[in-house]
Amino acid sequence: TALGVLAPGGSFVIKLFTLFEHTTLSIVFCIAAFFEEVAIVKPSMSKYGNSETYAIGLRYKGIRSVFLRQLTRAVRVDGFLDTAIIPRSWIPQEFYDQYVAAARQFAQWQEQTIKNNLNIWNEGGVRQNEEQQLREAKRKFAYMWMQKFNIMPISPSDRIAYWAQGKRLTGAQPNTTREKPRQKVQGLQQDRMDHKLAYDDLQIARKKKYERQSNGASMGEFFTLDYHPSSSSSSIGKRPRDGS
Repeated sequence: TALGVLAPGGSFVIKLFTLFEHTTLSIVFCIAAFFEEVAIVKPSMSKYGNSETYAIGLRYKGIRSVFLRQLTRAVRVDGFLDTAIIPRSWIPQEFYDQYVAAARQFAQWQEQTIKNNLNIWNEGGVRQNEEQQLREAKRKFAYMWMQKFNIMPISPSDRIAYWAQGKRLTGAQPNTTREKPRQKVQGLQQDRMDHKLAYDDLQIARKKKYERQSNGASMGEFFTLDYHPSSSSSSIGKRPRDGS
């Protein structure tokens, strides 16, 4: 969809997680084919221990409508999880080698960070004075960034998002708009897949309730539906919010 609406010369950013998969390789190759320049980066503010990376395409060259239709059709179904979007034979060996080298480099950095975190944990965690130094460094970095890019405060009347009164960016919690900690699905890949299936079932049930509005179903009934992740997924943590 993004390739269909982006103007020639534009830029494109997509969030990636696991580079060692054929789907991610296909995505990055597509970006390289339709942009004059592509880079895989990990922002300095992204936690070093996770696999979050971003692919950035610069100077969009455009895409033919016939290819866009085929590409859209390929990613609309779950089949591409087992079948590569782009055949391996289409990908030049030089590009493939560069991609694998980048994937290994990010994996090595992530592995080293995880080992360092485990060592800190085994030694009793971050000391209070060290934690204070880290927060102070974050505040200084934020101040330097605001000065460099001339970021100015806006009037409260111009804000478009909820503002939690009295909250500050201390470095401990960068989000000031969420009153409670975000609840995430934890555990194995299978746990996440079970959660997604349960959530999809919830949306289908809500849609059916909504479609029966004219037959007497109330809006209250529509919003009281809930979902329950599989009981066998014991490693799932607290139930994520579903918007109900």
